[in-house]
Amino acid sequence: MKKVSIIFLSVLLIAFPSCKECPCVPGSLRFDLIGFSDTEADTFIIKKFEANGNFNIKTDSFFIDHVRYRRSNDTLKLVAYPGTAVLEGRSDYEIFFPASNSLFRITEISEQKSTQNCGLFSTTKVACVNPIRSFKMNGTLMNPYPFNDFYLRK
Repeated sequence: MKKVSIIFLSVLLIAFPSCKECPCVPGSLRFDLIGFSDTEADTFIIKKFEANGNFNIKTDSFFIDHVRYRRSNDTLKLVAYPGTAVLEGRSDYEIFFPASNSLFRITEISEQKSTQNCGLFSTTKVACVNPIRSFKMNGTLMNPYPFNDFYLRK
């Protein structure tokens, strides 16, 4: 009986720490385009700002050209996202398309903080991503489509 108790206690001591929760990867927004010609969508500039809605402290700027899209009627879906074209919740953004003189301001990105079981005996890998609940585009509250995607409409 003593042996069984020691084994049971040992299993509990090993299993208990394995039931911990790990944070998911921060969420980010990805965009596709509606109403843009291939030429208009080929080159754009993303400016990254401190997340306060004032667009007064720029933290980075990215010139993105020769972007590959897949067209479906009036919609262009990015085939591959350069890392600089993914919008994280810790910043505000301006996305400017020089060929069409289109400017989009993305602010107040709100993500749901999620966790996943990542203990020693967990059968799943920690590969979850926080979902984006909402954001503002040009001052209008928006909800992203599934998988943190949204559209920029010309």
